[in-house]
Amino acid sequence: MEETYVNAEDMTYVDTKHSTIQTGPKTSERRFHGAVLVFLGLLSVFLLAGFIGLGVHYSVVINNLTEVLQDSNNNLSSMSEERDLLLANLTEITKEMEKLQSLSVHNSVIMNNLTEVLQDSNNKLSSVSEERDLLLANLTEITKEMEKLQSLSVHNSVIMNNLTEVLQDSNNNLSPVSEERDLLLANLTEITKEMEKLQSLSVHNSVVINNLTERLQDSNNKLSSMSEERDLLLANLTEITKEMEKLQSLSVQKKTCPAGWRMFRCSCYFLSSESGSWFTGRQDCREKGADLVVIDSTEEQTFLSTFTEVETWIGLTDKDEEGTWKWIDGTPLTLRYWTTKQPDNGGGDPQWGEEDCAHMWSGKKTGDNWNDRSCDASLRWICEKNAGV
Repeated sequence: MEETYVNAEDMTYVDTKHSTIQTGPKTSERRFHGAVLVFLGLLSVFLLAGFIGLGVHYSVVINNLTEVLQDSNNNLSSMSEERDLLLANLTEITKEMEKLQSLSVHNSVIMNNLTEVLQDSNNKLSSVSEERDLLLANLTEITKEMEKLQSLSVHNSVIMNNLTEVLQDSNNNLSPVSEERDLLLANLTEITKEMEKLQSLSVHNSVVINNLTERLQDSNNKLSSMSEERDLLLANLTEITKEMEKLQSLSVQKKTCPAGWRMFRCSCYFLSSESGSWFTGRQDCREKGADLVVIDSTEEQTFLSTFTEVETWIGLTDKDEEGTWKWIDGTPLTLRYWTTKQPDNGGGDPQWGEEDCAHMWSGKKTGDNWNDRSCDASLRWICEKNAGV
């Protein structure tokens, strides 16, 4: 910069000497001030273009960070669903264990089912681990982007300091000519406004970075909490597995059913040879130390559909409250295998009367062979009781 002004002074000396002969000293001074004015105008244009480029770059970086955060939130939601499913599986396994302990049932089929559930839980836990690794990768990428943004912010501060120095130096070297001074001041005002905008953008970016940092910290805390829950689930599953192995080692007695009864899992089933009302069938089952059958699984429904080829009463009724079907042990109806448009309580036809008892229809598919019928109708029935030793 000093060399530039030295050369300018040299040029002024030569031009002054030359103008003494031809046009006079004022012509060379005007040429010098015009060159300075053009130089400052070009500098202002370049600085304005640089500010605009930085603003566009910041906008792209912030959009990228927002997309990465959205992906992280989606992954967290997926892991929460996996966790809820694992808790549901654990609750189901616990209920099965309580039923096993209370009834002293050590059937190998139930053990195999529990083993499959445990295997499924382990597979889902593995999936959760993969989701966690993906989240950690996303967080690493976000951290790198933040470091880049912070680096750009520092670079931006350096540029603004340099611009301030250049503007100050230009201001100190302005010509005392009034018109040129006013023009330079106008350019300086425009540049100052652009700098204020850039500083405002820098402050906004700092706020965005702070918000992103807080959200990243919250994501890390959630990941840590979910990892602890996963470890607790694994510990519970391990304890249940040991308890199952203990039960299997203690299971030395074989379950049996009386003559004329068929065994499925840990229950015995009896198909009557005579027919009667729903109440007659239940009384006969009670006299045999049993009760009308209660269907609580798809496997049992499939077994009973092949067990009988005639219409038979089952232990399901809504005689206490119309439309509220319950099993004879008081449990509400959850699994439903009604045939099409059933139950209909007789469809309003007086000849059928109130249809408050359920039976299995013969010749129907396993998944839709229930029907409601008058409890006084004469059908055969199926009794159920626990297998004995």
